[in-house]
Amino acid sequence: MKKILVPALKILISAGIVWAAWRWFLKIDNPYEVWNAFVDLPLWLHGFALLGCCLNWGLESLKWKVLTRNLEPMSYKLALKGTLAGAAVSNVLPFRVGEYLGRIFFLKEENRLPAIFNSVFGSMCQMAITILIGIPAVALLFENKYSGLLKAAGLGLLGMLALLLLIFYFLPKLEWKKKWLQKLADDIQHFSKQQIFGVLFISTLRYAVFAFFYAMAIYKTGVSDFDHAILGVACIFLFQSFAPSIIFTDAGVRTALPLMIFSVSQSLQASLVAVAAMNYTYNVLLPALPGLWFLAIQKWSRR
Repeated sequence: MKKILVPALKILISAGIVWAAWRWFLKIDNPYEVWNAFVDLPLWLHGFALLGCCLNWGLESLKWKVLTRNLEPMSYKLALKGTLAGAAVSNVLPFRVGEYLGRIFFLKEENRLPAIFNSVFGSMCQMAITILIGIPAVALLFENKYSGLLKAAGLGLLGMLALLLLIFYFLPKLEWKKKWLQKLADDIQHFSKQQIFGVLFISTLRYAVFAFFYAMAIYKTGVSDFDHAILGVACIFLFQSFAPSIIFTDAGVRTALPLMIFSVSQSLQASLVAVAAMNYTYNVLLPALPGLWFLAIQKWSRR
């Protein structure tokens, strides 16, 4: 009974959050306007979004390959499978915890625990880039409106950097009785500066690709000029990074935030939500489908 009640409760809470987000931000009288706007998006724009999705997750797979290079070298194909599997599982568990669990499933059992740190480190690098670009974007677009959030984001960034410095400096120098801790320390010790800067470079490139394709879609639908669209997307990414990421809340957050950021007229709201829904479909839902397939095949092959 408990196995049924707990997921049901999670679904109800998540559905409530989605409803509240849409109720608060969405002022579209006829919900079918969003569907009509989505259908009316030109075919080339869907192709454009699909290309952005491929580049986005292709770069993330390359980053995972670099992150695991010293732990367990893998082919790009295997890195892609692990990355998409992580994307699939992350839609179910909050705060992208599933991302780590999906990825390590394709590694040897003895390397899975330290690989979680590698994946977390990659996520922290991506978060750092998001904050570094998002803070000035929010300051330019909203001036002092979100000063409290900007301070929290800045402190969060400093906290992440301090934590990473402590981990990279102290953890490898200590001797651990627990084998898994020693394995983790050995993994961290083998991180090179070239590897760290490579991860930061790929994270920056991935951010640029994701932001460009999203902003271009907003611009091409006539919602905003391109400069404003770039700043707005950077703000969306920053706010979005602090929201719990599970499949039921993610859809509401990703479609409500653009309405809050751009404050467009009612006539353009349906188009903006349609673009947000397209971005969510191609970059979140679509990669999860092959990820689930790879997980199923991997699990079947190990029987």
